Amino acid sequence: MSQTLEIVQAATKLLADWIVPDNCVLCHLPLARPWAEPAALEDHLCAHCRTAVTLNLQSCHHCAMPSPSDQTVCGRCIVSPLADYTLVPVLHEHYGAYLIKRLKFHQGEREAKALCGFMLTSIRLSYATEESLPDYLVPAPIASKTMLSRGYNQAYWLAQPLGRHLDIPILNGSFKRRNGPAQRTQTRAARMRMPADTFTARRSVHLKKQLAQRHIAIVDDVLTTGSTVRLLTNKLRQAGARRVDVWAATRA
Repeated sequence: MSQTLEIVQAATKLLADWIVPDNCVLCHLPLARPWAEPAALEDHLCAHCRTAVTLNLQSCHHCAMPSPSDQTVCGRCIVSPLADYTLVPVLHEHYGAYLIKRLKFHQGEREAKALCGFMLTSIRLSYATEESLPDYLVPAPIASKTMLSRGYNQAYWLAQPLGRHLDIPILNGSFKRRNGPAQRTQTRAARMRMPADTFTARRSVHLKKQLAQRHIAIVDDVLTTGSTVRLLTNKLRQAGARRVDVWAATRA
């Protein structure tokens, strides 16, 4: 029954692509129909625009801050690493910043998939085997007030296609974030002083069992000061996680 449903869904999608062809999220020109690779992620980008996005090609392994070609760990992370490993494939400028803006403030689910295309490529190049991938993905939580006004968590929209294509389960809603000023309205200094109780784990014996000695990857949209993921990383380690990586779409 499920196989029949999958066939019907695939046929419906092919018909929809034929009637209303997809357009590139950046230049808005029609895209070739991706029938040849049905399992591939549809990133809604044309070949030209995909190469126009500025990539974060050389960066610190722990915080993804751009660095010289011969430096894999920045000075700050030698003393206090942000995470065990941090992966951020796109720089937060030009097209990268535009895609994030559309994702966060214009219900940009297609833009999320465009960013996920870069993330998936980087993940597959960075992790040697499937066994080295995280056990769970944790989308960075947003405040309930933001969730009510926006209607979705942009980090979850990034985590969904990543989890599906990498076959990694998502722990969504395991942590909650308290209400407060939007980070984009705060100075860098104010962000660095983010209260330690910004995130709280939902009290659950099952959650502790899930996290115990597990490899976790936090998924977020933009990595700026790192304050958000640093606090969330600490909470995950306190809950028993063995290793915490950070996967973000863009590096500011």
